[in-house]
Amino acid sequence: MAQKNFPPLVKKSHWLFGNMMDLKRDSLGSLTRWQQEMGPFFGFHAMSRPQLVNAKPEYTKYILQDNNKNYIKGKAFDLLRALLGNGILTSEGDFWRKQRRMAQPAFHKARLAGMTQSMLQVIDTFLTEWEQKYKPGDRINVSEEFNHLTLKIVAKALFESEVSDDIYKVGGYLFDGMERLMMRLRNPLIPPRWIPTPGNIKEKKTLQVLFDVVEKIIIDRQNDPREYNDLLAMLMTTQDEDTGEVMSRQQLLDEVMTIFMAGHETTAVALGYIFWKLSQYPEIDQQVDQEIEQALGSGNLTFDSLRSLPYTRQVVNEVLRLYPPAWTVGRRAINDDEIGGYHIPAGTGVMLPIYLVHHDPQWWDSPEEFLPERWADTQKIKQMPKFTYFPFGGGPRLCIGDQFAQLEIFAVLSMLKQRFKFEHQPKHDIKLLPLVTMRPKDDIYLTLK
Repeated sequence: MAQKNFPPLVKKSHWLFGNMMDLKRDSLGSLTRWQQEMGPFFGFHAMSRPQLVNAKPEYTKYILQDNNKNYIKGKAFDLLRALLGNGILTSEGDFWRKQRRMAQPAFHKARLAGMTQSMLQVIDTFLTEWEQKYKPGDRINVSEEFNHLTLKIVAKALFESEVSDDIYKVGGYLFDGMERLMMRLRNPLIPPRWIPTPGNIKEKKTLQVLFDVVEKIIIDRQNDPREYNDLLAMLMTTQDEDTGEVMSRQQLLDEVMTIFMAGHETTAVALGYIFWKLSQYPEIDQQVDQEIEQALGSGNLTFDSLRSLPYTRQVVNEVLRLYPPAWTVGRRAINDDEIGGYHIPAGTGVMLPIYLVHHDPQWWDSPEEFLPERWADTQKIKQMPKFTYFPFGGGPRLCIGDQFAQLEIFAVLSMLKQRFKFEHQPKHDIKLLPLVTMRPKDDIYLTLK
């Protein structure tokens, strides 16, 4: 029998925990160092069995696209179900396909075009509040403000009617829930949820508040005879094309929770990084201002006009390359497989760190530098292998809300820059906190000019 060839393994740093404590201390630094030492496809030691890490675009395409049916969501998504339920982000197999099919019409481009004016009204109201709240020289916590704004936008898109202030509790509780989730993923010593430790009690309360708020909104809507034209109405009325079934209340709850997290958290983080970078590069900032003024001016902002900002899109692409909010994807092999001549046993977890690929000098010249102009050569970008740039994932499980998120980014960027300026500041790095999303470790503050 031929000997099976396994990917190279990082040397254990602890006899029991393997390399888990390295990841707990510094995930991005450890993964980057291991990639430099071991190459783009390697494994590290978890407690029970080796976990693989792949930063090779060719293999990513195989896992996420070509042989995607053999790779289900990884351990992180098992834990994420406690927070989000069994929605399209965490579900698998036939159930996922059914849910994706039912939810997809809510995110079609024609649907997004119809949402644009509603989104712009939310942003306009928010910026008017800024004009009353802030004056030149004030330092603004843009991380916090963008979190509130994107939560309002997704709440308006989901729930056309006005909802109670309870919905704004969701942002803080989601962060607490995700922080606890990552602690469970990285720290093998955290007690199971059924043990009533202070941390577990707080976690249980966090989850209960989240579910109570969202479930109340769904119940109120189901008892409301009026017609609505929002995402929730679409999710409630859409039918499975094969069976004619509609979503149960539990399915609705899970999908709404998923849209809340994916619909505001990642976009808020991305906006923080975008404005932070622009504050450090005056020439690029000015060029974005000029393009927005020339293309949009005082005219009506529309779905199409917001998408016709080529230089601004280069800036956004470059920020999402440097700081992908969804910084890694996890999968687990269902059956034995072979990738690049390496044997992959059934049950093996495979980590696909988007951050590593986006910073790989094999694909990106000066990968740590902020260079929006690299996106101007569209022919060169098209010739790059697929999955050298994939901030929204890829394959059949490409983020269902990727177009919504991009519309949101361009709408906020365009409207805010027409009404506010921030002081330019010296270039400096910020520490990154890779939880479920990759947040800055400390909130980003910018000074209003």
